[in-house]
Amino acid sequence: MEEDLEDAWIAWHEEVGHDLEVEIEKEFRATFHLFDLLDGTHAKWIQTKEESVDDYFGILLVFTEEELADLMTAWLEAKEGNMRAGASVANWLTTFFSFIDGACEEDFD
Repeated sequence: MEEDLEDAWIAWHEEVGHDLEVEIEKEFRATFHLFDLLDGTHAKWIQTKEESVDDYFGILLVFTEEELADLMTAWLEAKEGNMRAGASVANWLTTFFSFIDGACEEDFD
């Protein structure tokens, strides 16, 4: 049974697998620089085409209207001296920088 499955996989790959692989790679190369809310791509290194230009680290931030309003309100109140609001902003920044740190830990070589 297991050999039949392996043989069927090899036959399928020989018939259509290569074309599918090429199509997927083509699509990946065409869209690798894009961020997508639905696929969870929120941080990545974006390679530039010119060797003289450094690569970029891109981050996609996604907020609901309420989340953004809460953060901006806390920011404004913190600027006015509200320590509790300042702690809220600091907590958000701690989480944000932990996210960046985790995204940068990936070994790309």
